[in-house]
Amino acid sequence: MSSNSQADYNPFAALYNKHWGNSAERFLGILINLAGDQIAEGATVLDLCCGTGQLASLLEEKGHPVTGIDCSSEMLSFAKKNSPSSKFLLHDARDFNLSSTFDLVVSTYDSLNHMMNEADLLLVFQNVNRALKPGGHFLFDLNMENGFIQNWNGPLNVVEDDHVCAIQTCFRKEDQIAEFNATLMSKANETWTRKDFQLLQKCYDDSVITRLLKSARFTNIHVYAVDDNKKLRTFEENDKRAFFLATKSS
Repeated sequence: MSSNSQADYNPFAALYNKHWGNSAERFLGILINLAGDQIAEGATVLDLCCGTGQLASLLEEKGHPVTGIDCSSEMLSFAKKNSPSSKFLLHDARDFNLSSTFDLVVSTYDSLNHMMNEADLLLVFQNVNRALKPGGHFLFDLNMENGFIQNWNGPLNVVEDDHVCAIQTCFRKEDQIAEFNATLMSKANETWTRKDFQLLQKCYDDSVITRLLKSARFTNIHVYAVDDNKKLRTFEENDKRAFFLATKSS
């Protein structure tokens, strides 16, 4: 199964910017709890699969220079407006190679679930390792099986004056693939247009992720979850989302 392409994400950009971009505030809190003590003031950050840039904006406000990478040109068009002081680059997470290195790389809101096989995910981890300074940290989250089972199991509809989106999600346990099928109707100049698109995610066991991180030469690998009181704790098998923190060897 191949990974999602840039074309898949472009129709989703405006919808994501309006309805999901505010998740950045939640992830900033988790990032600070997990890695805050290890990130010096002014530390440089690479926001991998940065989407529409809301997290980059929050990090810039805290004094961290941010470079964002995403494979969708439409996502980046919103990111440049949401965080004008950040630098944004159009790259695929599997094949980027930057001249600068960073103190921290983050990838949030299950972006890396969109890597549909272990080979692609390993390429991402190797690129991240190369982009980090020695001793730098890599923090990312993934949807886990229980999260897919509970959250990707039916319709999700968005209705606004200028757009309507009908979304159907499902999780195929037999091959660990989650489908996000959407029909978007948008209005401009009194004319409605329709776009149909599909996004896919792959479910990985935490042991697979740990193995791939080790293969990419990461150390000090930890896996966390967030409880109902938004407190961090060690990841357990039935948790819906996992947060991974790994370090590049110094």
